[in-house]
Amino acid sequence: MSFIDELNQNTKTPQQVADENWLKEKEQIKIIANIDFANIKRKLLNKAKMGQYSITNGYKMISIDYYCSYLMQCVHREHFYNPTGRMGTSSYRTNKKVSYSINKVKQYDLYLSIIKEFASIDNISISPFFVEKDPVLFQKENKINLPYTYAHEWRTTSHEIKTYLKCEIRY
Repeated sequence: MSFIDELNQNTKTPQQVADENWLKEKEQIKIIANIDFANIKRKLLNKAKMGQYSITNGYKMISIDYYCSYLMQCVHREHFYNPTGRMGTSSYRTNKKVSYSINKVKQYDLYLSIIKEFASIDNISISPFFVEKDPVLFQKENKINLPYTYAHEWRTTSHEIKTYLKCEIRY
């Protein structure tokens, strides 16, 4: 067999390569969601063992906020710096901003659908939420929705958000 024949036999279209990569990525997402769900169940069980539950309408309820590192990988952070006015005058503004958005929507949606499917079997409700640390009062956290833009003259470089899963079970 000639090299040209070998090349023709092994040549893939860009779509074939993208499809193969997506299949591999889907498998990785399933593994990550499975590990995260096992951790969620373990944390809920630990709270039950410690007697950390509430009773509502005769049902016990346990709730945790689970930090989700995978969903953070789906969030895009972009820093903007667009000064206006004349430097050295009162009209000068740095106009620093940090913008957050979900840029890997397909991965984000797949992860959530997988983990919610696992959770439905055990009657656990799961919903994602985003939190920003207040840059002035470092202990305070504010819930936000994406897309989100934070604008502040000095604190944009240190600004960060986190992604959590609110996990609740009623039994």
